Amino acid sequence: MKSLCAVSRPGHFEGVLLVISRLFHFVQPDFAFFGKKDYQQYLLIREFCNTLAFPIEVIGCETVRSSQGLALSSRNSRLSETEKEESLLIYRSLKLGENQIFSGIKNPLLVKEIMKDVLDSSSKIRLDYLEILNADTLDPLEVLEGEILLAIAAFIGPVRLIDNLTLSVPIS
Repeated sequence: MKSLCAVSRPGHFEGVLLVISRLFHFVQPDFAFFGKKDYQQYLLIREFCNTLAFPIEVIGCETVRSSQGLALSSRNSRLSETEKEESLLIYRSLKLGENQIFSGIKNPLLVKEIMKDVLDSSSKIRLDYLEILNADTLDPLEVLEGEILLAIAAFIGPVRLIDNLTLSVPIS
């Protein structure tokens, strides 16, 4: 899964999996709950447990959001009020992408351009990535159907924020 955060944060997930393997070895849980805000991490841990036959059910938890849609994160405390306002464009971009897909657009490049236009409306947002991928494999999609992940990572000032939406689109 050399995409999304793995590109801009080399070695990060190897460290995460090392810590998780030690934690699971000592605690031996039956269940492990991970937020889907960091969707790639959730998938990697789920795959890791399956590959190593850990008897643990990895459960993804939905992203908790502010009333305006901002994904809650400890990093949000490092944002100024103006930056918090600008950060709302990330969720607006994701929701616009979702609306475009459910309105029938099947071309991922077209949806990405529409989403990017929202983010480009702010000079304070520096995009790290905007991807539309298969939600199970994180592979690129040629047609927008099946299980879909809309994912964004962006810097607002010095703060890197991530957010995503998962969609189930009927296969035609």
